[in-house]
Amino acid sequence: MEKVQEQTAEVFENDIVLYLKLFCEEQAIEDMSKESQSKWNAALMYIKKHVFADNSILKISKHLDGYTNNNYTDNRSNINYSNCNAYDIDKVDGICNIYIYMC
Repeated sequence: MEKVQEQTAEVFENDIVLYLKLFCEEQAIEDMSKESQSKWNAALMYIKKHVFADNSILKISKHLDGYTNNNYTDNRSNINYSNCNAYDIDKVDGICNIYIYMC
């Protein structure tokens, strides 16, 4: 009878933590807390490349409340409902909090 090895799946709080672990494995880093700032910068760039390759997921998807660009009455009137390609502050703040906690 063959011995069956038990495999466990590692669960991550979010993709940022997952890609930090993958970065550490690829770079043979055992403890990031002992690494230099340049290693942390490289890790954060690695995470950005994999998790936020398309930064449009961090943008506001609706027009800004209370924002009126102009009072155009011609075919440019749709600019009044622009979101100015702005980032969603809550999403960006959440990401910053994760980065601060990790670093």
